[in-house]
Amino acid sequence: MPQLAVGVGVLLVLWVGLWVVALLLSRLLPEGAIKSAISLLPSTLTLFHRLIRSKSVPRRARLILLLGFLYAVSPITLIPDFVPVVGKLDNFLALVLALRWSSRMIPSQVLVEAWPGKPSQLTLLVGKRTA
Repeated sequence: MPQLAVGVGVLLVLWVGLWVVALLLSRLLPEGAIKSAISLLPSTLTLFHRLIRSKSVPRRARLILLLGFLYAVSPITLIPDFVPVVGKLDNFLALVLALRWSSRMIPSQVLVEAWPGKPSQLTLLVGKRTA
């Protein structure tokens, strides 16, 4: 019987986590931005690589980016990756949150130079800061 209670508890925690992720996404990204942002994943990974290696980026910002990236590639996440759609969404959310948080510490010019796509696409990820 205790194993059943633990199983139900784990499912409850996962369910609450799913709602927290959905709430964060709805607050952080504008309408329709999730689908657009996910299509930018290759450019986002390139940006992360360039920013983490850049000496123009403060150490604290690089650490935040590295932690966001490590969460995204880790097999242990808030929502398991085998859950359709949402399982991968929390990985992408970790990337976006790390980028938004660290972008406050990174000079705008460094962000724009590191971004391989259009500046308007970068604005979608980091907010109005680079516009």
